[in-house]
Amino acid sequence: MSDLNEEGISLLSTTSVAFNSTGQTTLYTVPVSKTCVITQVVIVIGGDAGETDITIGVTASWDNWAGANGIAGGDIALDNMNAANDCLIISPATFIATPAANNILQSYAAASVIKIDVVVGNGNATNTVYVFGFLF
Repeated sequence: MSDLNEEGISLLSTTSVAFNSTGQTTLYTVPVSKTCVITQVVIVIGGDAGETDITIGVTASWDNWAGANGIAGGDIALDNMNAANDCLIISPATFIATPAANNILQSYAAASVIKIDVVVGNGNATNTVYVFGFLF
């Protein structure tokens, strides 16, 4: 029997991320001999996110999935996430007749390390980030 994440979209990782300081946290490492497509990321905050800004990706700037070079086209501001258990689903547009470059998902090769980068950290220390996608 194949792993579930090779048969359909599934939860790839669950990671605790602090939004009270800047820096990168690893969300997922693509397994050997696999390629990964991230379809969405869900953030659940533990308390007020303040004026936290984030990006997500694999490059040195950690922004090629969601950020300046990804689906958001810039840092993702969590300013309106004010109460514990507020959630944000980050995903590309479902369908656009002529998709813009930032609406096209990338696939990540084996051993790629996908990180979240807290660019501006003014929020709560206890937050959970869920990464969904599939492997092939």
